Amino acid sequence: MAAAQPIGWFLFADSYLACAEALRRSPPADLRFDAPVRYLLFHAMELYLKAFLRLKGIGEDELRSRVLGHNLVALANRAEDLRLTVEESVKEVVADAFLSDEPIEARYLDVGAKRRLNVDSIYANCDSLRSSVRADFSLADIATPFRP
Repeated sequence: MAAAQPIGWFLFADSYLACAEALRRSPPADLRFDAPVRYLLFHAMELYLKAFLRLKGIGEDELRSRVLGHNLVALANRAEDLRLTVEESVKEVVADAFLSDEPIEARYLDVGAKRRLNVDSIYANCDSLRSSVRADFSLADIATPFRP
């Protein structure tokens, strides 16, 4: 199978962000939990970081490795090593998400008291990360920010 181009990763991330934004702005009446929105946002962040890393020549096999894989902290650190500007607030959200395992837990029903990151904060930081990655692509034809 051919490797996806970096722009493909970026646009794939945009798709997740657009769906999260649509659900966040106009949640359907039967949306009882915000976990789907959280999952979409965390996955978009992962994909934006992978888009940047692909742009810098990192292969898909390495992106799938246990070291990087779905580890937002490792992905963000690697992207920073390759000169991506990652805002402090993005680093904090990524670290909190990693420590609480929120990106994984958003996929499962988990009841009981638990501290979770604010969805609006996750969205704002995902959008900030998108802007940082977009700047490296230098593509004026990619909308900023994406709005459904």
